[in-house]
Amino acid sequence: MRLIILAAGKGQRIFSKIKKNKCLIEIKGISLIKKIIKDFKESGFKNITVITGFNRNRIQKHLQNDKISILHNSAYLNKEMLYSFILALKKYKNENIFLSYSDIRYNKKIFYDSKNFLTSKKIILPINKKWAHVWKKRKKNIKDDCETLVYDNNKNLIEIGNKITSLKKINGQFMGLVYIPKNRIINILKYYESINSALKNKMHLSSFINFMLKKNEKIKCHLSYSDWYEFDDINDYKNFFK
Repeated sequence: MRLIILAAGKGQRIFSKIKKNKCLIEIKGISLIKKIIKDFKESGFKNITVITGFNRNRIQKHLQNDKISILHNSAYLNKEMLYSFILALKKYKNENIFLSYSDIRYNKKIFYDSKNFLTSKKIILPINKKWAHVWKKRKKNIKDDCETLVYDNNKNLIEIGNKITSLKKINGQFMGLVYIPKNRIINILKYYESINSALKNKMHLSSFINFMLKKNEKIKCHLSYSDWYEFDDINDYKNFFK
């Protein structure tokens, strides 16, 4: 299994305050991205690729001793992180993929859990079941900042990434983590190519996952009760320490 870390974006809302990529934020003496890499390796895995874009030289220097691969997204200014995800799938279409955002901090238990994903022929979406606690800590307005996520009694994903009209539409939170078995990669690339260019250039990953559901792609949810936190803006950073 290969870990793909998406680290191409600028993170405009927080960059103006901290003057560095979000993935380089340090908590307890280690950057977010280095913690992800360290946890993955300590869980028994070794293949890691970081997708760079903005400030790529700074990230590469930061990770120069970590024995990872770099894949550069030269279109990071005009396209969402979905494009970085697709670049990785095209590059590693013969490997099982574990995708991770780089502006999040989470318990490495998810990597140990992922060893059980390797026998699955379906996409698996880790779901944060402690989402309400996280939103309270981040002091976010749930209806403004959160998205729908609904699964059935068999943990099959039904809906994700839409605007919330009712809290009943939140069974958990997308963690910025996805497991993609290699047998589904060709289909995912076909879904992507079928979307209008202008639309897919601005499409978020959660919306793309919802699009795949509409194409009858079967996606399983893995329920996680471990610690998870996202650094989207400067207030998230300040509130983490409160």
